[in-house]
Amino acid sequence: MKDLMIKGSQIELELKYILGCLAAAITLNIYAIISYQTKWIEMLTQLHVTLALAIVFYILVLCIRLIAVGAKRLSKKGN
Repeated sequence: MKDLMIKGSQIELELKYILGCLAAAITLNIYAIISYQTKWIEMLTQLHVTLALAIVFYILVLCIRLIAVGAKRLSKKGN
């Protein structure tokens, strides 16, 4: 069985995507706290929901990236 080698640049890119999704989820949480005028302790008490939302964002971004790569490969085969 062959070993799977993942380049450091690819790991770094995925970490950037994950951190971007986490930042988007935290920003959405802050917006909700401000708009509903709740206490800031919600940042900690709803952390599990924020992390789950970040995972959902990451899955959506992953799907979009997979569709884009598939479309790019299909357009190369068409030429």
